[in-house]
Amino acid sequence: MNDDVGFSCTSCGKCCHDLKLPLSISEAVDWLERGGEVGVICDLMPWVDEPPLTDMVALRKKSLSFEATSGQLKVRVTPILVAQYEGPCPHLLSDFRCGQYESRPLACKIYPAELNPLQVFDPNSKLCPSDAWQAEIFIPLINQEVHLAIETMNKLSVLEVNAKANLCRIMNINSAALSNQGYVLHQPDRTTFQKALTEINDMIQSGTLPESSADWCVLTHLDVTAADLKSVGAVFEQIQLENLSKTVSIPNGIYIGFGG
Repeated sequence: MNDDVGFSCTSCGKCCHDLKLPLSISEAVDWLERGGEVGVICDLMPWVDEPPLTDMVALRKKSLSFEATSGQLKVRVTPILVAQYEGPCPHLLSDFRCGQYESRPLACKIYPAELNPLQVFDPNSKLCPSDAWQAEIFIPLINQEVHLAIETMNKLSVLEVNAKANLCRIMNINSAALSNQGYVLHQPDRTTFQKALTEINDMIQSGTLPESSADWCVLTHLDVTAADLKSVGAVFEQIQLENLSKTVSIPNGIYIGFGG
């Protein structure tokens, strides 16, 4: 990540449209209470051997995921709670100001900086217009507020992994795409989600949150991956993408595929 990048927001509003915004558990509670929709993105990766301590990328992936199985295959599942909306964010005002600015999610405070400290920063990958990077007066992208938000979100992403695993268990979420080939967005109804979050928070407060592990089904749209999964005894389902759109509806959610 570059700490010496200059940035000046132009209030274009592009980063407030058509997003799946990562949330902590408390942020998910707040989002639902405000009438928004929350989903759970799940992907997984085979995890046969532990990575060496020098493999920082693999170690980060491990810290953000929980141990599970898919039939005979050992895997790690990464669950991400997301605020989901099409078009403008429900809190975006007509003049492109945020109507919930003081209580906006950490991800909003961080953007367009990188959350992942191992990710190389690339302004061209951001939604912001070129003017945002060409201000006459240098304004650091990583100020004290952004630095604190990055630090806090990274800590919560690790600390809440088991709670999110239990959320999946309570809501009977047990399917995921193979990492780097796609992801599954589960979309439980608001009542189900709020009830599950209340149960999780009660267990956290009482110190009774169990370690959660389950058997997961791998969804894939690729023939070669389906063959590989079958050969190692994994539980899987092959998805047929409609008109090569890379997206298809599944029960209570959608599958998004990459490549192929």
